[in-house]
Amino acid sequence: MKKFLLFIWQLPQNLLGWLVYMVNMKSVKEVYDGSLKVKYYTAKHVSDRGISLGMFIFLDSDRVATSIRIRHESGHQKQSEYLGWLYLIVIGLPSLVGNILRRYIKFDYYSTWWEHSADVLGGVKR
Repeated sequence: MKKFLLFIWQLPQNLLGWLVYMVNMKSVKEVYDGSLKVKYYTAKHVSDRGISLGMFIFLDSDRVATSIRIRHESGHQKQSEYLGWLYLIVIGLPSLVGNILRRYIKFDYYSTWWEHSADVLGGVKR
């Protein structure tokens, strides 16, 4: 029952994640990093690093899945659990815009509050 309620709580991002999964998923991997167990999917062109959409974590299949990347995306997954339907507006949109802007404007993307928060929740030390 708890998993079902969490699925509904994160419904918008779960639906987007399911769409990416159906269209673009290449493989499924599960890693243990200390006390953290993370299931993630590899996909082509999801982002230059990764994307977290509800219960789905996607990492670009052309890049190495480092512990920092996996933990950072698991931090976004926790943000999604906390914010529910608001996640895409509060975290997803600023992250997407910031990711695009950093290609044209030099700034510390991971010092923005939404990315720093994902690092903290995922246990990432930069």
